[in-house]
Amino acid sequence: MYLTTKEAAKFLGISHKTLEKWRSLGTDGAPPYIRLRNRVIRYNREDLLQYLEKLKHK
Repeated sequence: MYLTTKEAAKFLGISHKTLEKWRSLGTDGAPPYIRLRNRVIRYNREDLLQYLEKLKHK
């Protein structure tokens, strides 16, 4: 399942502006995304789950 930037941000518990900033700056450690067309960005829900797992403290 693919999510929009706003949906992905809500899923992660951050603002969509933060997620957009990470993407535009190429921030290391930001969740992966897919660019479908010029301005169409999607986030794979499974990738976001893996991203959250990496952030967990052990």
